[in-house]
This record gives sequence, structure tokens and C-alpha cells, in this order.
Amino acid sequence: MSKFQQSARISDESEDLSVLQINVWSGSKYDILWSSGSFDSFETPVHHNQRFDAFIQGVRALDPDVISLNEAMGLQGCKKYLEKVGKALEDYSVFGSIGVGGIILGPVAIPSWRTTEGDALLVKRKYEGKFIGRKRLSGRVYNNSFALNTDDATQVLGISLKKGGTSYAIYCTHWHAGLLDDKETNGDLNGLEGFSDKEINAGREEIYRSTETRLNEARLTLDFVKRTSGNNDVIVLMGDFNSTSGTPELKQVVEGGFTPLNIEGKKDTWSRDNPNVLMQSAPERADARGKVGGILYDKFSKREAQLDHIFVKGRVDLDGSPALVVLKEAAPVVPSDHYGLFAKILLPSSPSSQV
Repeated sequence: MSKFQQSARISDESEDLSVLQINVWSGSKYDILWSSGSFDSFETPVHHNQRFDAFIQGVRALDPDVISLNEAMGLQGCKKYLEKVGKALEDYSVFGSIGVGGIILGPVAIPSWRTTEGDALLVKRKYEGKFIGRKRLSGRVYNNSFALNTDDATQVLGISLKKGGTSYAIYCTHWHAGLLDDKETNGDLNGLEGFSDKEINAGREEIYRSTETRLNEARLTLDFVKRTSGNNDVIVLMGDFNSTSGTPELKQVVEGGFTPLNIEGKKDTWSRDNPNVLMQSAPERADARGKVGGILYDKFSKREAQLDHIFVKGRVDLDGSPALVVLKEAAPVVPSDHYGLFAKILLPSSPSSQV
């Protein structure tokens, strides 16, 4: 029996914590349809609703204590989507914040509330989670009631809770989607033919800019966590980092004292085996990239990659707390274009952490 299977046997009285991280996928192309006040989509409303039902079904089966969500948008925008999630999962309190917002002035949103997207943390009500703050990482000013941001935007938000005698600070984040400074991307760049030195250098510059953006997101995230986590016993940082192990930005997270949870089995949360990835005929926001950058990002989007991560810091049994890639079965559809990550975070004194 694997340690993951053993760790799944946690009683209600245990102080160990189960968490689920998933980017639930907006389904959006992020091209505004002014006639409807919404974004153009890769999928039909019927397919979106099927995905939502599959997601809820998967959450109920996993029964996590805490859920970290990215790309909360749905068909009616961030607020309505999170209200729908909260109604379907009545045992959870929902703490969410709009990220992509366009222009919001109180009750008015331009182009509409349908184009708002955000991130959220859900925690079982019995643990009485408390919102401890939110930090803008990129983009212009935006929040749930006021926004002047028509481009991409990223953020981190946190909650605290106590389970038994153990206190937790838990954070959800979503970082910039762009080119990675990794072996594969640099290899793709060096292998391109038929481009001028100027075009190749422009591609290299795009790798640099994307990396600098995520490095800044890492710095801001770590600073926010340091300022708000207090004296909690365990800190959990999870999300869609749009980055892979070994990149400069994730190295910075590790240098900040965090340890990534190991994954049992196949590690990829982004996979070409996922029908929701295959239906995306072109990478989102393609017009924001240069000629070479667009080619490199297209190659990257067709790779198998672990883009979602769960990092921990504090009193944790790292050997006994593996993560598992989940929510990848079609029931009848796969819930998202990202697979989820599920983990039981075990404490050193926990009986379930013993082999």
C-alpha cells in the first residue's frame, strides 16, 4: 500500500489537512463579443455546465478540507460562478477575489460582469476559516467593486484556519502565463530556422520578460505570505503557477523556505491527453506575443507539464504527504483543461504519517 493510500485514512479528529488545487478553466478565448458583453469561448454552454457538474462530483468524492481555485469565471462571471460553487458545496465557505475585471465601478462592469475572472479559496465551514488578505501581483488597480484593468492580472489571496490544535495559513495564487526560461523552451528557440537574428533575439527577450514578470510575482507573493502568515504552524501555498520545477521563479519559492510536495505517479497537470486542451485551437492571447514568441508558446502549450504546485512550510511530514494528480477522468467530461492536485498534508506526530 502506498503512503498516499495510507494517508487518505484520516479521521475527522485528525489535525492533518487535505487540500485540492485546480485551475477550473474559464473556457475563454479572451476576445470580447460586444454584442453579448462576454468573451468568445472554446466551448458551448452545455459543455461548460457538464464540466461544472463533473467538478462538483469530483470534489464531493475527494472531500478536501480546503480547495484552491483559479480562473473562476463560468458563464456569468466570477461572482456568479463562485455563488454557484458555494450553493453546490454547502459545507464550504467561499473566499474569492476578482482578478481579470475590465472596468468596474460599483454595480457597473464594462464590458460586463460576464468577463470577470478570479481566484478563490474554499474551506469547510466547521473550521471557521478567516480571510487574511489579498495582494495584486500584476495588472492595474482591481478588486471586487472597483477596477481599471483591461489586460491580464494576477493575485494571491490567503485564509487562516485551525484544525484541532494546529493552525494553518493557506494561500491561493495564479501567475503569468508566458514563455519559460527552461531547457525545452531554449532548445526550441535555438532549433528554429529561417528567422533573422533580430527575430530570434526578440524571442529571447520575450522569454526574459515573461520570466521577470513571474520572478516579480514570486517576490510579491513571498513578501505577502511573510507579512500575513503570522505564527501559524503550517503554511500552504498552492495555485496555477504557469511554471515548471527548476525555473528561476519556482527556485525563488524554494529559496523562500517552501518545499514542493512530491507527486505519486504521473506529475503533469497540463496534458495533450486532456480533451479540454485539445479543443483549444490556438493559445489564448496570441496577439500579445511576437512572431517567434508565438511559435515558442504554441510549442509549450503542446507539452506535458506540471503547471500546478502545492508548496508547504512548517511542521509537515514531507515523506508522508505526497500529492496525487486527480480530476482527469471523463465523467462524462473532464472537469477542466488542468488536472487537479490533491494532497493530505500530514503532521510529524500523526499516526497516519507512519509507514
